[in-house]
Amino acid sequence: MNINKLYDLNNVNINLVNEWNNVIHSIENNNEYKIVHLDVGRSHTYIGNFFKLLNNEYGIDIEYWYPHLAINKLKSNTSYAGNNEIKIIDPTVLDRYLDIFTKNK
Repeated sequence: MNINKLYDLNNVNINLVNEWNNVIHSIENNNEYKIVHLDVGRSHTYIGNFFKLLNNEYGIDIEYWYPHLAINKLKSNTSYAGNNEIKIIDPTVLDRYLDIFTKNK
């Protein structure tokens, strides 16, 4: 799987993006995420590379990168400006929604 091709927002799977966009408000409203705090040094290490932050610091898999962009109000991987507070969605919540998406296909 080519990570750049899958999650370059110009080439991303539009159906999957639409599915995540349909549920992201529910995730927010139900508080199915946690707010994590990064020290300034760590947050600045990842300026312009939100996906690397998700992967390196939290072990978040590629299929869950887009919902993390959405819940953090980022337009792309490169729009991360080094914020020291980000929202991380519980993986069991994401698994549940992904199961629903794939069963409905």
